[in-house]
Amino acid sequence: MKTLWQLLFLMLLAFAAVSCGSKDADPSPTPAADPAMELTMTRTQDFLGTTAAMGITYTHVTMLGRGAFTPQELSLYFAPKEGLDAISFLIAADKLTAGVLGTYSLKSQPDPNPGAVTTRYTLYSKNTTGSSAGVIYGSSWNIMLGELKITSYDASRRLISGSYSLQMDNLPNPFDGGVNNTEKEHCNLKVTGTFTHVKLE
Repeated sequence: MKTLWQLLFLMLLAFAAVSCGSKDADPSPTPAADPAMELTMTRTQDFLGTTAAMGITYTHVTMLGRGAFTPQELSLYFAPKEGLDAISFLIAADKLTAGVLGTYSLKSQPDPNPGAVTTRYTLYSKNTTGSSAGVIYGSSWNIMLGELKITSYDASRRLISGSYSLQMDNLPNPFDGGVNNTEKEHCNLKVTGTFTHVKLE
């Protein structure tokens, strides 16, 4: 009888060991995939002294976006895969709120100090593989109105969402290839866009 109980006891120990080993071998849950990034961008040009206007809208299907967040700065870049516009933003870390969320004004001439966002915008008159031409606008040499608004930031996944607007008034038409800016048509140019779930490096 004693031998039978010993045998049963050993069988129970073996079963418990197998069960524990099975639990240990269970794979950890697969992390949920990051939500898809979505981007939009719209550029409008209203020409002064006329009712003429032109513009274009890009959707997330045609857009590229990337960003990086380091102890020194937050940077974002948006452009169509094939198009004439590209815009980038950079905010120094000491300009960010504790939770990153907020509305940040663009730096501008003649005094960039009150602003928080260094901005660069390129409008190409031609942009093809191996050949491009256009005008680069920047906070260091242009008057820029607008803001970068961050509405969501997931620190664990490093995902950021928000919107932006940029306006520059009385610009020589960037699509006019002439050399004399005073003879060109002038326009008010505005760029707006949204970004959702951009993954930060």
